[in-house]
Amino acid sequence: MPFRELIDSIKRLGMKKQVIILLVLLSAVSTTIEGFGLGLVLPIAQLMTSGGDPKALVAESRMWQMLEEAHLFIGVPLGIFSLFVATAILILLRQSVVYLREVIFNRVKFLLIRDNQIALLGAFLCSRTNYQETVSVGEFSNEMVLELQRAISAIFSFVLLVSLTIQIFFYFCLLLALSWPMTLSAVILLSCVALPLRRM
Repeated sequence: MPFRELIDSIKRLGMKKQVIILLVLLSAVSTTIEGFGLGLVLPIAQLMTSGGDPKALVAESRMWQMLEEAHLFIGVPLGIFSLFVATAILILLRQSVVYLREVIFNRVKFLLIRDNQIALLGAFLCSRTNYQETVSVGEFSNEMVLELQRAISAIFSFVLLVSLTIQIFFYFCLLLALSWPMTLSAVILLSCVALPLRRM
């Protein structure tokens, strides 16, 4: 389906753009929080291998200097315990945002199905009798239940696709920030593996 037709279908089915923006925004927020949580794994590993003393690491790395500034701002001493607690808090925050997104996602989806079913039934009842006689009960039930759900599911698949694209882009930028040579090497390697698979 062309992008323009997809946008027109979204408008006809009553999907508000504010809801789409909210769902995409929640996905972006959860991805960002998850990225920070995964980013703390590296400092924890460095701190464990260095003997648990963060002072030497702060003098060598800009990342550790930022962590120390953040801990000073909060008023908590920098150490492996504080990093573990921060990671746990970020994981809980991420799961809370994901739960909120899923609740909104399913509520909006089923309300949209219900509203369109009511509108479709109302339009059918208000139509002329000769038209109603030409439509079979099975055909109308199929449109009401199956086809309508497929149409709305296609809209939400588009929303999920946008969210997934943002997530992939964020992780790609995060990997570039951690190690751009390794990231580019992995991209080239995966591309070389994917090209033969596409021809199969």
